[in-house]
Amino acid sequence: MADPIEKALRARVILVEGDESALRADALQKLLNHLQVTPDDFDLEQINADERPIESWISSVCTIPFLAERRILVVRHVARVTPDANAKGQTPNLPKGELAKLPPSSLLILVADDETGDEDRLRRFGTVVTAWRNRLKAEGGEVLSYKADPNAAGQMLKTYFQSQNVTISRQALDTLIEMCGGNYSRALGEAEKLALYAPPQSQITESMVTDLVVASREWNVFKMIDGIVGNQPAAALRQLTTLIGGSPKSEDQAFRTILPMMSRQLRLLWQARAVRDANYRTDDLPVDFEKWLPEKPNFAKEPPYRQRDLLRLAEKITLPRLARAMRVLAETDGRLKGQGASLNVTDTVERMVIEMVATLHPPAKIEA
Repeated sequence: MADPIEKALRARVILVEGDESALRADALQKLLNHLQVTPDDFDLEQINADERPIESWISSVCTIPFLAERRILVVRHVARVTPDANAKGQTPNLPKGELAKLPPSSLLILVADDETGDEDRLRRFGTVVTAWRNRLKAEGGEVLSYKADPNAAGQMLKTYFQSQNVTISRQALDTLIEMCGGNYSRALGEAEKLALYAPPQSQITESMVTDLVVASREWNVFKMIDGIVGNQPAAALRQLTTLIGGSPKSEDQAFRTILPMMSRQLRLLWQARAVRDANYRTDDLPVDFEKWLPEKPNFAKEPPYRQRDLLRLAEKITLPRLARAMRVLAETDGRLKGQGASLNVTDTVERMVIEMVATLHPPAKIEA
């Protein structure tokens, strides 16, 4: 199998993108190592995308190299500048076909670094990266994409812990990956803390992971659903406090994070219950059944650990009760938007959790 780094270097434009920041950084370093350049080389320039207009990138990378075979320009945070027009009728930032005209002595490396901001801003950045990806594919460029892969993350994390003279139990490793959303780069940062905490030649346990690791918001939301479905309102409310308690803008957290993520998890739980009712195996879902699943969220596309967790919860719930829980979520959204009585955001969302528990686990009737 050809080395993707060597294959990419045959092109004149390379995009390095994906969820895994650690793997993106490693890929960029490998590209520069293959080219045998260092940060202070005369024919290497590095800029942020929003520092200069795109036409200046093209001019710079088309400069005849002085002491090397190729003139290299590395553009970081490329998601901040779209190659297309920002609005209808505007001139594109980069005319079509411009990348294909670069001379053989040019190498333009675009890096889609992590960005910060609310969900809408991050969604816009994702759209820009897609535009760059499409442009490169259409004009002879190469794309190095590093998406989160929980299975690969597990192997790499085990290797890391071995290098630190500690081991990790299977359950602890699974929990670490789950709490970090299957993202190796994020899990690696947490793994460094665990390796420092654990004594040499010891084994990292699941309790150490849950005590030390800062969980992703998705994991917190899932654990809240877990508490609701498991008839553990106190545990569910603790997760809610983690999600909303420390935020100065609780309304933003509710609208942009908690409600959308809960909606996503409930819809996945509905699909998991359908899989269970049909007695299907997750690794062998019929084609006709997969066609029935929505594009997003799609149970079949979830990582194996998440499918297992969803099926575990699906055992405790029925579709009619799940439908009522979804109705509670919709009513909460309406209350937060002024379509019903509510005190404040925190109280309204807490009320939602209690109502969902009562809906899924109605109290037994007391005989007279």
